[in-house]
Amino acid sequence: MTLLHAAEPSGRSRSRDGHIDASYRRKAERWFQAAVSAGRAGHMVHERIVIPGNPADVILDQAKRARADLIVMGSHGRRGLSLLMLGSVARSVVRQARSPVLVVKARRKP
Repeated sequence: MTLLHAAEPSGRSRSRDGHIDASYRRKAERWFQAAVSAGRAGHMVHERIVIPGNPADVILDQAKRARADLIVMGSHGRRGLSLLMLGSVARSVVRQARSPVLVVKARRKP
């Protein structure tokens, strides 16, 4: 299993050369660790990757490179105007992926 975090670097998360800075990478690593611990899946994780760029494009490219059997991704579950303005990474991946995609709606924060 490969854990992938794809993000458009912007503001404070962008280093001077346009890449994701070290503090953002550490934040992603903490998120990876929490997800792996919650799922008790540490022994199953082969690789953890943080890649800058358009999330849908990054996910599709990495899935193609890895010849992924399945793409599992979270979704914020946006609707209406926010979906139209921001687009939907999950929707793009589902439409363009060559392998099956499982989309899991993120829990709402209390």
